[in-house]
Amino acid sequence: MVKQISRMLGTALVVVITAPKPGLAQSEAETVRSLLSGRTIMVTYRDGGPTYSTYQQISFCPSGSYFSQGGSSRTTILENQERRSFNDEGTWSVSELGNLVVVQSRSVSGQVTALLVRLLPNGRIWVGTGITVIPQGPASCR
Repeated sequence: MVKQISRMLGTALVVVITAPKPGLAQSEAETVRSLLSGRTIMVTYRDGGPTYSTYQQISFCPSGSYFSQGGSSRTTILENQERRSFNDEGTWSVSELGNLVVVQSRSVSGQVTALLVRLLPNGRIWVGTGITVIPQGPASCR
């Protein structure tokens, strides 16, 4: 009987030691923060219908600042190409709202943006239908 209890306790200890410890699992928001911090991503999307295309390259600095540059182009009714470029900088953060992950940014101009994101099983970030998020490499931080 003592040997049987000893074996059961040994098995129980192995289960307890190898089970994940509470608080060590990374939340989805922490995973998204890790994926973005110190990296540059390219975001492409259509703004205003199929004749507009917009891209934005965003560098997410570990310090919580971001720098972005982008542009858009559209074909006019007269088949001319109109191009526009833009730059922005500010601060960024990732938080959780219930079971949703939110990436927030505040531009130096004061504009606040919040995007709901989803972490896909393949480790990529999904922002919405028609929006493509492409990792580009290390962030260009100042």
